[in-house]
Amino acid sequence: GDEAFFSCDSLTSITIPEGITSIGENAFFSCDSLTSITIPEGVTSIGNFAFDNCVSLTTITIPEGVTTIGEGAFEWCVSLTSITIPESVTSIGRYAFFSCRSLTSITIPEGVTTIGYGAFNSVDCPITLKVNGKNHVIPNQLFKDFGYDTVKQMCKEGRFNSFNTLVEKIGANYEDENIMELYKLGKVLGLFEPVSKKIKLNGKEVKVRDVAYTLMQNMLVKDKSLAFNQLHMKLSGLEDGAYCEQFLKFMSNKTNCGEMLQNVANLPPIVNWFRGRESLPAMIGSVQEPGDDPTIEENRYKVYRYSLGENGVYKDRWNSPTVQFIMDELAERKYTGVTSDKKHIAAALATVTSYKEQKFYDKASEIEDERRSLVEKGVLSNHILKSPLKQDLVQALDIYRERTKMLSDEILENCSEAAKDNIDTANKLFTYEMLSKDSEEIYVMGFNTSCCARLFAAGGGAQRASILHPDVQPLIIRDSRGEMIAMSLIYVNREKGYAVANDVEVNSRYSDKDNIRREIYNKFIEGVDAFVTEYNKEDPTRTPITKVHCGCSPNWTAINDFIEENPKGKILEAVDFSKYQYNGRGTYSGDWQKGQWVIWSKEEKEHER
Repeated sequence: GDEAFFSCDSLTSITIPEGITSIGENAFFSCDSLTSITIPEGVTSIGNFAFDNCVSLTTITIPEGVTTIGEGAFEWCVSLTSITIPESVTSIGRYAFFSCRSLTSITIPEGVTTIGYGAFNSVDCPITLKVNGKNHVIPNQLFKDFGYDTVKQMCKEGRFNSFNTLVEKIGANYEDENIMELYKLGKVLGLFEPVSKKIKLNGKEVKVRDVAYTLMQNMLVKDKSLAFNQLHMKLSGLEDGAYCEQFLKFMSNKTNCGEMLQNVANLPPIVNWFRGRESLPAMIGSVQEPGDDPTIEENRYKVYRYSLGENGVYKDRWNSPTVQFIMDELAERKYTGVTSDKKHIAAALATVTSYKEQKFYDKASEIEDERRSLVEKGVLSNHILKSPLKQDLVQALDIYRERTKMLSDEILENCSEAAKDNIDTANKLFTYEMLSKDSEEIYVMGFNTSCCARLFAAGGGAQRASILHPDVQPLIIRDSRGEMIAMSLIYVNREKGYAVANDVEVNSRYSDKDNIRREIYNKFIEGVDAFVTEYNKEDPTRTPITKVHCGCSPNWTAINDFIEENPKGKILEAVDFSKYQYNGRGTYSGDWQKGQWVIWSKEEKEHER
C-alpha cells in the first residue's frame, strides 16, 4: 500500500511475495540502503513515487504484466544502471526516470502509448524506441525537443535513419558528449526534415535531408574536414533551433563550406546570423529572391541588404558571401561603437558564445588602444624578434619525417596528402608560431587552448601582459588545419640572459591522448629552440639567452608531465601576471613561481650540435 516502507533508510533487501497486484504511492520512498528488488509476476501497476530517491538501487526487474509506471516512480534513483521495461507497459508517468543518470540504456516497447513530461530528463544515455518491429536508437535530447508522439512518428517515417547511419560511419556512440552537437548540426541543416521537404539547388529540386546528409558525410566521414571529437568544444554555442534553409544553401556552396571549416568556431554565430537577418532592420530579405534564376551560378547565393533613402528603398547585393564578410556584419551588430580599424577584433570576439556583453569588446578595445599607444611611443614592438617567426606546415613536415624515420619512401613523397586522409598522422602534424601582439587571436586564445587567459577571467592579466609587456612573447602551436591548440607565454630577461616559459596549455580534447600530447610538447621545445636561436643570432651585441626554464602547476590541460622529465631548476623571476589584471578581476600570477624545469640550455644545445 501507499507509504508502506516510506523512508526505511536501513532496509537493504526485501522479497515481495506472489499475489501482490500493485505497489502503492511512495511505497519505498527514500529507502536509501535498498540495492535491489524483484517485483513478482501479477503486479500490474507501480504507483507514483514508489521508488523515488532510492539512491542505492542498482537493479530492478519489472515483470511482464505491468501496464503502468507512475509519476516519479524511479526518479532520483541515481545508482540504477539498467532497467527493462516489459512489452505490457502502455503508460510511463511524468518524471518516471528523472535524474537516473547511471542508466546505460533504455528500451521503450512498441505498446507504450503515453510518456509523461520529463520522464527521461537528466538521463544521459540514448533511448531505443521500438517502432514497426524495428529498434531506433534516439539521442535523449530528441524527447525534450519533439515529445514522444512526434519522435515515434518520425521513426515511422525513417527520419532518423540518416543520422544513425552517420553515427555508425563515424564510429561514434550515443553516450559521447559530442553526439548532441552532431544532432544540433543535423537539425539546423535539415537532416530530420520530412521526405516531402525539398530545396532548389543547381536548378534541381532535391530532398533537404539528402543535401544535409551529403554535407555532413563529407565533413565528418569522406573529407574529415570536421573532427567529431571537436564538436562539443567548437559547436557548444550552436543554439538548438530548427532547420535553417538559408544556412543549408550557404553551406552547399563549396567555397563557403571550405572557409567555414577552416575555423569551425565561427559556425554557431554564422547560423545565428542567418536566423536573425530577417529580424534586423538593415538586413531584410532572403538568400535568393523570387525572380532570380537559381540555375545561374552567380544568382545562387546572393545576400541582399535593404536601406531607406530619400527616393525610397535601396537594395544592395553581395554575391557569394564569405565567412569573414558575415563575421564582420555580425560583429557590427553584436557590439556598438566598432570602428573599422578594430573590426577584426570584434569579429574574433563574436565567435565566442560567452562574449555576449558589450564589456568584452570595450575591454579588448581599451587594451588595443594601450598597445597602439606604447607602439607609438617606441617602447613596445609586436614581436620580441625583429622578424616574425612562424613555421609553415612544409617545415613541420620535413622535421616530422626526419624525426620518425618510420615512414616509407612512398609515403614520404606524398606525406601531405597522406596527412589529410590519415587522421592519426594528421593529428601529429603541428607547427609553432610566435603570435603577434596585434593579432586578434590573442583575445580568443584561452578558448582555443582550454585555459584561463580570457577577457574578465582568472588569466585576464596573462592575456593582457601578452599584448602589453615588451618582454613577453606568445608562442602558439597550430594543428594541420591551422587551428591554435596550445600556447605558452615566454618572458625574456634581456639583462640577465634567460627566459621563462609559462606552462604549456593544451586544448582539452587532447587531455587523454598521451601520444599526441607528446608531439605537441616536442613542437613546443622545437619552437623554443628556434626562438632562442633567432634571438641570439639577431643581435650578437646584446646579452644572449643561455637558458630557458618552464614553470608548472597542477593543471589537467597542461603538458606538465612531459616538462617535468627535464632537470629541475632554480626559480628565475618572471612576470607577475596578476599585476596586469583589471577591475580587480582574477588572481592568476603565473606558474613560474610554483616550480621550474630546465627545457633549454646553451651547453646542452652546443653538445647536441
